[in-house]
Amino acid sequence: MQCVTTAAASTVKVQVFGTLSYNKTGIQNTPIYLGYSADGGSHWENFTIVQTRSDGTYGAVWIPNATGNYLMTVHWNGNDTLHSIEARVNLVLTSDSSDNELSIISNSNITNLVFTAEKKLLSFNTNGTSDKESYFYACIPKSLLSDVQTAQVNVDGNPVQFASESQQDVWVISSVYSKTEHALTIQIPTAEVLTPNSIPWTLIVIIVVVLLIALVAVIVVVRRRRRTAATVKSILKENRPTY
Repeated sequence: MQCVTTAAASTVKVQVFGTLSYNKTGIQNTPIYLGYSADGGSHWENFTIVQTRSDGTYGAVWIPNATGNYLMTVHWNGNDTLHSIEARVNLVLTSDSSDNELSIISNSNITNLVFTAEKKLLSFNTNGTSDKESYFYACIPKSLLSDVQTAQVNVDGNPVQFASESQQDVWVISSVYSKTEHALTIQIPTAEVLTPNSIPWTLIVIIVVVLLIALVAVIVVVRRRRRTAATVKSILKENRPTY
């Protein structure tokens, strides 16, 4: 199960998708219940039922009423030979003053999610209660980050490697960590770093051509001045008075 959010806080959508399979084979044409909890799991509400596709994949869109902390769940009732199964992830949504929506999705508990607009820093804490390796997915609007390779992910102050994927109007940044408490940050460059991905090649070509033209113009002017100076010097020499 995975979730991805869109970028605009005023019209935020949560895309929920995944695969139902057994022995690496998708279970097709069976109902999947998708739901959420806004109070830490005390109360649950199904927001839709979908049928798995021929390869066992499924997907749906949920529109939350507000930012905050949610538990997302996908449930399958099972069949005559297989037991029911359920998957859960934590989803935390926050927005900034410019109507940008940022989110963290994880199998860990997420707390203290804060985006500091002045520093362009997204920070949060995790508490890995699962016996499996913990992970997070961060959805960062492309309006805040044009080149995902310029971002930096830190776990407890130490930079770590991360994977990234482009999804509509957001970058999805993901990483894994051990199942203990951690302080994580995602630093977005405050000044855009110029890279081949962030500068169109056509713009680079135009800049190079303009520089070459300027250089040629300077060379022409210098040569003309030298020729003029030489001509004047020759004329003065020929017309120098003799005594």
